Amino acid sequence: MDGHTKEKQNDVSAFLVKLRSKKGIVMLDPYFNIQGKEFTFASITPVMSRFFEKFSWFEKILELVAYLVGIAAAGSILALLYNIMNEKRREIAILRSLGARRSTLMLMVIYQSTGIALLGVVLSFAFYAIVANAAEQIVRDQTGVVLQLFSYQPVFLWVPGGMLLLGIISGLLPAIVAYQTEVSKNLTPSS
Repeated sequence: MDGHTKEKQNDVSAFLVKLRSKKGIVMLDPYFNIQGKEFTFASITPVMSRFFEKFSWFEKILELVAYLVGIAAAGSILALLYNIMNEKRREIAILRSLGARRSTLMLMVIYQSTGIALLGVVLSFAFYAIVANAAEQIVRDQTGVVLQLFSYQPVFLWVPGGMLLLGIISGLLPAIVAYQTEVSKNLTPSS
């Protein structure tokens, strides 16, 4: 072998092999690791698990922040609708005098809160799609690692469902305010 061929043989420092079963790791580990210094067979699973264990505290903090953001969003919807119901007592009284049922007004407010939450869910997923697509491209270009950020995860179902439920719950108090609006007290002119 000439020096150029030897140099090309040493260009590859590692390669990734995906095995179909864990038995393959047990069989290949002693075979390659006994051969001397030419080859080393290393399973990435324990290395990656130790790596992610070091950052588990950060994941917990991000999870806590996500819960706080959800609660703050529900509180914002509650405050927004509650203020709207206080300002629109006269309009609610007019609707009642025209024959609207209390339950209809209550459902109208709950639909509004659910609509706000649904809009938030749609916008957040659109934002996620834009950021994830950009991050996926950058990581692939810089490292060669292909991320699958759009593969199915259960969180893609329960987070939007949870946010819609929070929207419904945050609409209950303003709906009760709309339900309890007295027609006779709120039809008098305010000026």
